[in-house]
Parts: sequence; structure tokens; C-alpha cells
Amino acid sequence: MRENRTSESGPLPGLVLLGLLLSSGAAFGLINPNFTPVELVRQSGRIVRVEFRSKTVQGRTTATVVAVLKGAKDDRKPLTLDLTTSPFKEKAQAVAKLLASPNPRPVLLFVGKFKEQDPATGMMDMMDAGDFPEQEEDATPRQALLHVETQWIRFQEAGKGVWEMVDIDTHMLATWHGSPDMLEKCVRYILDDPDALVPVRSEASWAEHVKAGTVKGDVCSLMRVRLTDAAGPALFVGAAGGDRLFMWDKQKKQIVDRTGSVKLKAASAAATWGDFNGDGRLDLLSWDGKALAIHRQDANGVFHGKALQATGQSLDTCLGLAIVDSGKGGVPAVVFSRQGPPLVLTSTKGGMAATALTADKMPDDYATAGACLVADFDGDARPDILQPYVRGGLFFKGRGDGAFAAAAPVPVALRDASAKSAIGDFDADGRPDILMAATSFPMIWHNYPGMRWQEMFAETGEPSYIAKGGAVACDVGEINDDGRRDFLVLYANEGARTPHIFFNRGFRSFGHAHMLDLEEKDLLPESRKGQQAGILEDIDGDGAQDMVLVLADGSVWVFFREVFNPLSLEVALPLKGANTGPVKVWAHAAGRHRGAWNVVAGTAEAFFGQIDAGPMSVHWIVPGGREQTKQFLLEDKPLRYVIGQ
Repeated sequence: MRENRTSESGPLPGLVLLGLLLSSGAAFGLINPNFTPVELVRQSGRIVRVEFRSKTVQGRTTATVVAVLKGAKDDRKPLTLDLTTSPFKEKAQAVAKLLASPNPRPVLLFVGKFKEQDPATGMMDMMDAGDFPEQEEDATPRQALLHVETQWIRFQEAGKGVWEMVDIDTHMLATWHGSPDMLEKCVRYILDDPDALVPVRSEASWAEHVKAGTVKGDVCSLMRVRLTDAAGPALFVGAAGGDRLFMWDKQKKQIVDRTGSVKLKAASAAATWGDFNGDGRLDLLSWDGKALAIHRQDANGVFHGKALQATGQSLDTCLGLAIVDSGKGGVPAVVFSRQGPPLVLTSTKGGMAATALTADKMPDDYATAGACLVADFDGDARPDILQPYVRGGLFFKGRGDGAFAAAAPVPVALRDASAKSAIGDFDADGRPDILMAATSFPMIWHNYPGMRWQEMFAETGEPSYIAKGGAVACDVGEINDDGRRDFLVLYANEGARTPHIFFNRGFRSFGHAHMLDLEEKDLLPESRKGQQAGILEDIDGDGAQDMVLVLADGSVWVFFREVFNPLSLEVALPLKGANTGPVKVWAHAAGRHRGAWNVVAGTAEAFFGQIDAGPMSVHWIVPGGREQTKQFLLEDKPLRYVIGQ
């Protein structure tokens, strides 16, 4: 059992949950394709949010209705739950303790005659009701399914508003395994959308995989870049033994190594890309472990390296480099991560000027820092900086024009020094969440309104019991074109683990993408010896995101996804625009929010997949401006839009 979680406003009853899970003998099962949340909602005659305000007396407690999601809106009659009827006394006692604990999160109750389809016969059968005998169709008693914290408890109607406890229903975890607040969002989505879908499979597969090449030394960076606005995608691998640049050759329909032909001579311990001289071409900024160098791209696409001198602050060990807009007409600044508060580097004639951000107090237990994350975390359309440490984090609020406020503490923590991070909007609320790959276990830090961060990996569905320790890298993408953020976890050489891809069912509940699993499909046995890095990106420009892996031995592999329906839209910032980003870009289609992406000129684009042809609206706000919207019609091919062009 992992550590107890904390709710949005206080600690969960961890001991109660521990006893509840142990006493129930809970065994997490695969996703149930025959009874999804869609079936649950549609078969429910009544769905209410309840609270337990009175004490349990002689095994009975009262559920007070505080909101009606489905059913007669004025039907707020309380319900009596009788816990004494369950043959499982220890479980009933655990449920009583759980219901008596302060519970700031939603508690939902579903009422109906629940049946699920038998995949063999196509018939609808009554769901398991414990030790109760089968009833005739017209005599089937109504059931009540109570979702509290992450557990399901089944009750059976006993008349006059009384419901008798049957059992803790671990079978329902296969219908929904996630947090209560996300379940309520899912229910409201299903009620609002007659075509609502909560997927049970990724519906994606690999077409082929090829070896692009091999790099030497530790890999610090793996990213897709566009060297000019009009260029196709390129693949950059930053490595201590020499950086490599691969490109997709449309004519040859293969990945080729262009490092030598473009004369890129860098060996990076940290790296980032940006148009540092405003010529519309992407340049590489590299830290080789001792000093910075700029590798500028000329009009012929050839790179020329030059050492950079920094003034204002000494540059010591670099933990990471990231682009942030300087507020000076589209000229990028660079966030230089280090053990202390980060530096912001701005271009000068002779090199770069380094300014240290301020932290009024560095807590004593912030032992080790990680690379900074740059995004609009607080929703004010200005990029912020968040630096995670092993036991907490510092948040530098963006003020605009390249300025940042003094640090404020946030709970976002690495847990171990080697953890790597990626940004993704997992519940499509427009706020960036943070995925972390750590030696101990992966994490998802959920960004609740008001910058209330909570680590939620234990409440994400199948990843909570399929993902493993020893994670060394991660990435966020959209692997099946359904407009929901998916993620990839990579592992070191521990236990012969291959990468894991998890598809988003919606609202931060995920399933294991079995059709993409290298172990299950017996693909690339070499990957079992460990990986260094991986990303989900469209490498060949066919409108579907692929997977790139760098294995422990330095080999670089590209897995091209099978394309069944090339409907997608990429949105980019121009290299010679007024703002380099990050800028938040989000979309709506078919009445559903498609989530937000963190977009940076030349290196990070928004990717919105769509299963069926139809319209899509895209939205963004450049700092200091108003929300902008553009309409697109996805019909028969992938589209790409550069903002302002």
C-alpha cells in the first residue's frame, strides 16, 4: 500500500481506506467493456450527490441529498443505509468508519436495475449482487451503488427509502477507477452529451518500427523540432557523447541522420532550441557540462557553434534549459535550472545576461532540485516557472514582459532526485497538470483551481497498479486521436521492463494500451534492458503521433503508428512572431473541451486528434492580449496552423 493521499482541502481517512481495501480483498481488474460509465449513467434512474451528516446508529446512517444529477430535481428525500445486512461484518464496519469520516470530496449514489451485456450472447444480465439469489426480470430489486473516495459499495432496496448493504463491490472498479471529483465530471459529461464515450481500449496499433541510429553517452534531451516554420519535423537527441539530428525524408519515406550534413557539432548535458537572432530559423543552445554554446543555423540550414559568455551570475551545474518569452518582441529568454532559484538568461550583444530569481526562503528540507517547468499554471495567460525539489517546489508567478515574482512554496515534489517531468492537461479543464517519472513510482500532480496541487497517481485507474518503480522518463501525447491526453512511462534497466503507454478514458482515468505494449506484442526485445528517453510525436507528418525511444544502449527507435483516420490539427507559434511562448492553446469539438497544450515556437505544438470529420474551434491568448479563436473543418487529411499566418 502506498502512502496516504491528501484531498483538496485536507487529509483523507487513510487508515479507514487501508482497512477497507484490505478487508475487501480488493483485486483490481481490467476495464469492463460491457458496463462502462456510460451504461452506468444511462441505466440509473436517479443519480445524486450525498453527504453523511448524522452518526451511524445501530448500523444505520442517513444519506442527505445535496445535489440531483439525474432524476426529479425536487426529489431530495434522504436515504437510510443499513450496514447490518451485509454478511461481511468487517467490511460493513470499515464502510461505517469511512462514512463517518470528514469527506470533502463528492460522494455519488446511483440507483437503478443495473445489467451488463454478456459478450458471448449479447444478452443483458443482472450484475453480481453478492449472495442474493437471481430474481425474475420484473421482480429484480433496485440496486444502489455508492461511490465514496475510490471505492464502490453496493446496496439493495428494502423499501420505504431503506437500502441494505450487500458488499464492497470491487467489480465496479472495472467500470470506473478514479477520484470522486473526476467521476462527477464524467457523469455530467455523459448526461450532457448523447454521444458520450468513455473508451475501454486505445484502438491504436503500430504499423512498423525502425532504428534511426545510435547515440553515445547519457541522453539529456529528446524532442521534435521544426528548424523553420515551413520545415517538416526533425528529431533531436541531445547526448553527452554527441548530439544527433534526424529528419523524415518524404521522398524516401524513411528517417535519415542529418547531423553531419548540417554540421551540428554539439555534445549536450542540457539543451533547448529557439530563434535567438530573429531570422526565422531555429538555433540550438547547449550546455556541455561546463559552459554554454550557441549553434546558429544559417540560411542553408548549416549550424555554426560559438561559446557564450554569461554576465551577472556565474553558471554552475545546469539541471535543465527551457524557453520563456522575454517580453521583447518575440526574442526568447532561457530558464537555467540549478540547485538554487533558477536564472533567466537574456540575449546581449556579447552573450547572455543572467538574472537570478528570488526566493525569500528556501526551506531546509528542499534537498535536491529538478529541471524547471515553464507554463501558464495559474490561468492568467502569462507563463510561470515551477521548480520541483525532492520534498516540495517553488512557484515563480509570471508578471509578463519576462519578469517573475518571488517564489511561493507549492507541494509539487520530485520524491527522488532523478525524477523527470512532463506537462499535460489530463482532465481537459484547461489547467496544466504534471506527470513525473520517479525511481520510487510515477506521479501525477493535479492542478486544481487556485493552484491547489495534489498527487493523484493512485486514483488514475490502471496505471496505479500496472506502472512500476524505476521510471526514468515520461511524456504526454495523444496516441489514439480522440482528443484526450495519454502518457508514456519509460524504465531503467531494472526487472527487464518495457515502456508503458496509458490511454485516457477521460477525466484522469486511464487504461493500459495493450495493442501498443512492446512486451505483449513481442516487439523490440532490446527494450527490456531499459530505456533512457521517449516521446510521443508525429515524426513522419501523417497526422498520427508516433513513439520514439532511446534505449539504454543508445539506440534510437521510431515506432510509426498505424493510421486509420488521418484527422488531426497541429497548432504552432511562428518563429518570428511577437511571442515565443509558452502559450496555452486549447480546442473544442463536438461539444467537448479537448484540453490545453503548452505551445513553444519551434519545439512544442498543440496536437488535437479527431475521430470523425467535423468542425473544431481553437483558442489561445498571447500575454497582454485577448482570447483569440479560429475555426477549422477536419475532413480528410491532417491540418497544421501557425498562429498569425
